[in-house]
Amino acid sequence: MIKVAIQGIAGSYSDDAANILVPSSEIVECRSFNDTFEAVTAGVAECAVVPLRNKIVGEIVPATNALARSGLRPFESIELTVKHVLTAVGGATLETIKKIISHPEAIKQCRNFFESHPEIEAISDHDTASSVRKVAESNDVSLGAIASERASVLFGTQVIARDIADDIDNYTTFYLVKR
Repeated sequence: MIKVAIQGIAGSYSDDAANILVPSSEIVECRSFNDTFEAVTAGVAECAVVPLRNKIVGEIVPATNALARSGLRPFESIELTVKHVLTAVGGATLETIKKIISHPEAIKQCRNFFESHPEIEAISDHDTASSVRKVAESNDVSLGAIASERASVLFGTQVIARDIADDIDNYTTFYLVKR
């Protein structure tokens, strides 16, 4: 079974992309883009799947900078539809949510949502799915996460709002990266 490094955990968009680009693979979860590429260069994983461009924000600079430093090369890519949802624990509503956590790039893709809800604070986290897991573990109705609906289902939270990205036809281009 091929080991594929991703920045994030199961339920993240990188996990979705890895399952498409390298079916039946074993996912190696990494905290940062640097850690993801290091997993490949160190031989922990045979390849990595990383997001390098998004329709709304353009180049994902932390990922492209880490790739440039790694000496690895992109080989193949896919455009993955990204449908951001606001998710929270049971009993939470848009009115109870005071803070939303997510990957910084997901937060950037939802600027209009935050502009229309200035009372809600955006907090950067490692990845979208980890954010949902933290929300689920917190059992705090004032905390939400931006992620995929799949992550919400995986961690047992409820969807408060769908399609909160600035562009309803949002997508991210993920690359398969190897030595």
